[in-house]
Amino acid sequence: MLEVYLAVVSGLDPEGEYPLSLYRREKLKRQKNALARKQGMGAELLLIKALEAAAPGLLPPLDIVCGKDGKPVLAGSGICFNLSHSGSFAACAVSDSPVGLDIQTERDCNDRLAEKYFTAPERRFLAESENKAYAFTMLWSMKESCVKLLGTGLKTPLSSFSVDPQSNTACLDGHVLYFFHDRINGCHLALCSADGAAISGIKIIEVKLLP
Repeated sequence: MLEVYLAVVSGLDPEGEYPLSLYRREKLKRQKNALARKQGMGAELLLIKALEAAAPGLLPPLDIVCGKDGKPVLAGSGICFNLSHSGSFAACAVSDSPVGLDIQTERDCNDRLAEKYFTAPERRFLAESENKAYAFTMLWSMKESCVKLLGTGLKTPLSSFSVDPQSNTACLDGHVLYFFHDRINGCHLALCSADGAAISGIKIIEVKLLP
């Protein structure tokens, strides 16, 4: 099972009362930016929506704790999840196995960042692409989803591994990782999993979050 929920968060009230976890409420205490608050709220509301089908026994407020390297996990549950947001969109992935999710609003190619964070094969792919903005954002989102799958954050530099957007795979520490990528509503959505079958059977669900 691999499902991705996507929603616009602009209609949420940044000071609104929602059935959010203690983990989320603590993060929101430190976040003063209105859009960032909406993004965080929206991502967890999408997780709640996803669990209505995937794990109906897990009711809000959810018990989210930080696991190894600070990656949030659902306590006492076999459900894996990952959250992301960009601009006015939030996204949530739920799966039976670890998953990494990243969503990025398409942006112009940044040669300085590409030189610093992309490997030689990735820079070659970028140079040969007709649409540099598309290729740059695709590569960036795929690499971010890989790091989020691992849950290691900055401990795994983006420049330390290559993703292959032509085969939608990467090899990391001798293990093959699989990717899904698509451009939806102007955003690049990338998922990474060690389960190739889950990636091939992905389901994307767009929902409306009520204010």
